[in-house]
Amino acid sequence: MVHKILIVEDDQPILDLMDLLIRKLGYEPVLIANGFEALDIARRDPPALILLDIMMMPINGWEVLEKLRSEEKLKKTPVIIF
Repeated sequence: MVHKILIVEDDQPILDLMDLLIRKLGYEPVLIANGFEALDIARRDPPALILLDIMMMPINGWEVLEKLRSEEKLKKTPVIIF
């Protein structure tokens, strides 16, 4: 079973690079360009890990993290903020 890693980044070149790196490590990246979509995806299919950009619009990474931690099934999902 390949673990999914949700990558939330609004800068496409960085998202592309992270996609490549995560695939090379043997994981399945789920690429998302905004916080609202990331919350929706995480709620439907919780990932093994979330890599979360802080500086995004219209909702920033801190706000996404706050919403993730307020939901029972997502509050223990590991999050790495960058």
